[in-house]
Amino acid sequence: MKALRHRLSDVVIRAAAGRLRRRHPEWAEAMLNEHASLPGQANPLRWALGSLQASFALEDGIYPPILALGVVAMALYQWSADESLITLSILSGLSLLLGILRPSRFLVSGVAVGVVVAAVNGFETASGIRPGYETHHHSWAHDLRWLVLVAPALLSSALGRQVGLRLE
Repeated sequence: MKALRHRLSDVVIRAAAGRLRRRHPEWAEAMLNEHASLPGQANPLRWALGSLQASFALEDGIYPPILALGVVAMALYQWSADESLITLSILSGLSLLLGILRPSRFLVSGVAVGVVVAAVNGFETASGIRPGYETHHHSWAHDLRWLVLVAPALLSSALGRQVGLRLE
């Protein structure tokens, strides 16, 4: 198990350094050197994951597109299927990932992902356009009830924030 963790940490640290090499080559080298000289009691995988998260955090422009991609993916899924448990799982997973990626923006992440289902249902109600699996029209009250999904999205992004902060 320990050997697997070390091999996995080597892969992760090389990915983190590879992300930084073009814009911050000295940081990439420092990461690799630090990883190679971790004391015996240190957890190399945790350190490598923190390095990977830091490499993403250094790129200020990456969070907005990933947030937008997450919201679009959630909207497309909601439009194509009406599986409540799977919807909740995808919503929670996206919020968790966004919270890890950018801990300081966990509130934005949770709210943005959490309102998608209500927004998609609201679009159906306002436009009269609905996916093939829908057999009836929704009311505005029905659509607003889906705002309840903001709570698990916020909880997941807050959990992601905690993970992200521990990895830093």
